[in-house]
Amino acid sequence: MNEMKRPWFQLSIAAWLGLGAIAGIEGRSWGSFGAFALIAAYFFAIGAGRQAGRSTRPPVRIAGTVVWSACALLFVGLVLMTIERVYLVNGSVYPRFLAHDLGAANYSTLENLRLNECKGQGMEIYGKRDGQWVIRCGFSWVEGHTYISSTNPYGHLLDGLNTDKGAKQ
Repeated sequence: MNEMKRPWFQLSIAAWLGLGAIAGIEGRSWGSFGAFALIAAYFFAIGAGRQAGRSTRPPVRIAGTVVWSACALLFVGLVLMTIERVYLVNGSVYPRFLAHDLGAANYSTLENLRLNECKGQGMEIYGKRDGQWVIRCGFSWVEGHTYISSTNPYGHLLDGLNTDKGAKQ
C-alpha cells in the first residue's frame, strides 16, 4: 500500500505545516514558518524515498534509496550536532580537536573575535575544568566558530571582586 496515502502520514505533514503557520503568524516572520516547513519536507522526503525505493523501475528505486539514505545521514548529523551542543554546555571539558586554541585570551582577544570572526553572531563563553574556557561564535559547531582559551577572558574585570559567595568577609 502507498504509505503516503495513509491518513497518519498526511496528518503528520499537515500538523507540521499547521504548526509552522501558527509560528509564522505569531512570530510575524517567514523564518518561523520555514523551520516547521523544513521538518514537514523532511518527513515527506522520507515517505517519498521509501515509496520510490519499492518501485519496480530501477531508476526510481535507486533515486528512492538515495533520498532515503540522505535523510538518514541528515538525521545522524543532527543527532551528532545535538550531542556536541549538550557536551559543550554541560560537559566538564571540551575536546580540543573541535576548537581552535587561542592560548591565553583576554578581553581584547574577545573584541577581535567579535568583530572579525563572529560578524554579528552571538558569542557564548563556557568555563570548563582545569581553567579551560570555550568560546563559541554562533549556536552550532557547523555554522559557528569555536575557540579554546587557557584563561578566563573576563579575568581582569573580576579582579578585586569577591566571586566566592561562601567566603567570610
